[in-house]
Amino acid sequence: MVRLFKEGATGLPALLVFLTLLPATIPAHLSILSAYFAAVLAVVWLFRKEWLRMVFMPCLYIFIPLLIYSGELGTIEWFSPHIVKLHHLLYVVLAFFTLMMLTFNRRRDGEGFQITPMAFIVVALSLAIAALPKEILTDGAVKNVIPAILAMFFGYEVLVAELRGQMRALAGVTILSFLIVSIRGVL
Repeated sequence: MVRLFKEGATGLPALLVFLTLLPATIPAHLSILSAYFAAVLAVVWLFRKEWLRMVFMPCLYIFIPLLIYSGELGTIEWFSPHIVKLHHLLYVVLAFFTLMMLTFNRRRDGEGFQITPMAFIVVALSLAIAALPKEILTDGAVKNVIPAILAMFFGYEVLVAELRGQMRALAGVTILSFLIVSIRGVL
């Protein structure tokens, strides 16, 4: 089970880095926001490690939807269309491993992610939106974006809870992701 957790702990940040490369263009506001988040997270990471979790998740709550939506608006030309379609499957894999991590990492100490009715509603909502017919939800980008955002949020919530405060590596990869988006927006 430790192996499953390590796969999730590396797979989710790797998916975030992949998502930073996906959009054809990075809007200026996302570039500026990413630079700000990178600076804030780096300062907290260096000087106030006990605040890391408190600062980390709100940054992701703003960053992830903007990044995923930018990728849905248009993908960079050197990515194969097959890779772009395949990346939607990665969200299903992410949700599967997140649920497996929850199922098999039952700790008796009460720490870690605790499933709540809200978590169940989020999972059910993402599945319901993905299953809506085109007649009800005509914009295909929205149909792809909402479940992807919810899968990323749920994955990060579980991962951060399971790391139990040991977030240095995760914060480092996230700062790298912010910097990639920031630099791509300037270029």
